[in-house]
Amino acid sequence: MTPSEIEVCVACVVDALAGAWIQAGREPVEAARSARQHIELRRPPASPLNRFQALVVGGEPIGTLWFEHHDARDGQHFYLVWIEIGDEHRGSGHGRTALDLLEESARELDVQYIELSVFIDNAAALRLYDGMGYVEVESHPDRRVLRKTL
Repeated sequence: MTPSEIEVCVACVVDALAGAWIQAGREPVEAARSARQHIELRRPPASPLNRFQALVVGGEPIGTLWFEHHDARDGQHFYLVWIEIGDEHRGSGHGRTALDLLEESARELDVQYIELSVFIDNAAALRLYDGMGYVEVESHPDRRVLRKTL
């Protein structure tokens, strides 16, 4: 992705996160400020293992993937910061395909697990992750942290 495409992606992620926090009961101004701050802290440093990636099918962009590589006490892992499939492309298996590719990349790098957070009201995503073997490792009022060991 180009730097300008990344900035558009970051803005979309901030808006979506702020919206989810507003739905969870935060004040709109505080939710927007917190979302911007949260995402800026998570922006990956330049590295081939930390990336924004456009998801493209047949030459058409259908979504975005953002993940980070971490070394932790319990092993190397990818943290899936963001995955989004455009509304008109949902329900066609693209989310599963994107996760399959992410898992394949992780295995090639001897990454031990993939972790992500998902909002509790995102039923479709929860079904997808459950069907792909992700299990809950933390619970919060507005989200679940899921992990898949590779």
